[in-house]
Amino acid sequence: GPTEYEVVMLPPLIISGTVVDAETQEPIKNFTLVHGIRWDNDRNINWETDSFNLKEFTHGQYTLTYSQPYPGHLIRIDAEGYLSARSRVFTSDEGTVTYDFKLEKGTGPHGVVLRPDGTPAQDADVYVVVSGRYLHFENGKPTNRPQDDGTEWAVTQDDGTFAFKGLLDDVDYKLVVLHEDGFADVSKQ
Repeated sequence: GPTEYEVVMLPPLIISGTVVDAETQEPIKNFTLVHGIRWDNDRNINWETDSFNLKEFTHGQYTLTYSQPYPGHLIRIDAEGYLSARSRVFTSDEGTVTYDFKLEKGTGPHGVVLRPDGTPAQDADVYVVVSGRYLHFENGKPTNRPQDDGTEWAVTQDDGTFAFKGLLDDVDYKLVVLHEDGFADVSKQ
C-alpha cells in the first residue's frame, strides 16, 4: 500500500546472575528458575510452572533472555532444601541486568494425606492455591489444567506423603487435596 510503517524493535531483556547459599556464600549446585509475569495493575503473579517454561541451571549461575514484552517480568528460584526466592519486577526495556540471589535454608509445604479410615491416601492430588487465585473443579476433577495457570501441584506417594519445593514466606496460600475418597483443604499457618 501507499503507507509506509515504521516498526521499532526492542532489544531483548537479558537477566543473569548468581545463586548462592545465604549463610555459606557457596554456589547452589542445582536449581530451577521459574518465570513470572505481572500484568498491568495486577498484584498477582502468573508463575509459568509448566515443564516447557521451567529452566534448570547448575553451579550457581544463570542467564535468561526474554524477547516477549510483558508489563513485568519476575524470576523465582527453587532449590531442594531452600526457601524459594523471588526477584524484583523487571520491565522489558531494561536491556541487560544483573540480579543475584541468596537462598535461605528451609522447606516448602509437606505432609501426609490420610483417608477417612486413617490409611495413607496414595495418588491424591495436592494443589497450592495462592491467595487471589482459584481452583475450579467439578465432580472431584479440575476443569482446567492447574499447572497451566501457575498453580503448584503434587501427587502423593504410596505412603500418602507429598512435598513442594520451598515457597515464599510472604505468600498466603491454601492446600487443596482431591482424592477418590474425599476432599480437604487447609490454610497456611
